[in-house]
Amino acid sequence: MNPIEVTIQGGVKQTTCKYSPFKSNLVGALIYFKNEFQQFTGSFKECGARNAILQRMRQQQNNTTTTPSKSLSVIPASAGNHAQALAYHG
Repeated sequence: MNPIEVTIQGGVKQTTCKYSPFKSNLVGALIYFKNEFQQFTGSFKECGARNAILQRMRQQQNNTTTTPSKSLSVIPASAGNHAQALAYHG
């Protein structure tokens, strides 16, 4: 497991990777589908969103110059899959 996998473990689903004989035969290569639609928000963006939030939390904990009244903020610049994932994990 890499460090990011360890970080997000328990917060996102471990989705299946399914081999497609039809598509593999069609293009002449091994084709697998990673079923990220099984995530809560239906998108692969949850992994990155959870990792970003946890990194920001660690930064805040390690920053001794931040006053206790300042809160953690993560603001998505989208209304799509990434924003949904941030809202779900935040």
